[in-house]
Amino acid sequence: MAKRTLRPRHSDEIRAKIQASQLVNRLTAHAFGEVEMSPSQVQAAKILLDKSVSNAPTETDLKVEGSLTVEILRFADTPSV
Repeated sequence: MAKRTLRPRHSDEIRAKIQASQLVNRLTAHAFGEVEMSPSQVQAAKILLDKSVSNAPTETDLKVEGSLTVEILRFADTPSV
């Protein structure tokens, strides 16, 4: 059976994804009160995530024809069961 080898760049990408997922896991645990983190630890994790994970584009070029109706319901507006 042929030995499978990873390209050096590929293994660096995988390593970066694993490190980013660990940061996300840690921040998630902090958000749910499972782990205590200092404000500087939270800020450092956010900075590292910004460097390692690209954000989705915030602007898109969409052409919408017609009208759009948005209905906002508040929890208090719904009838109680």
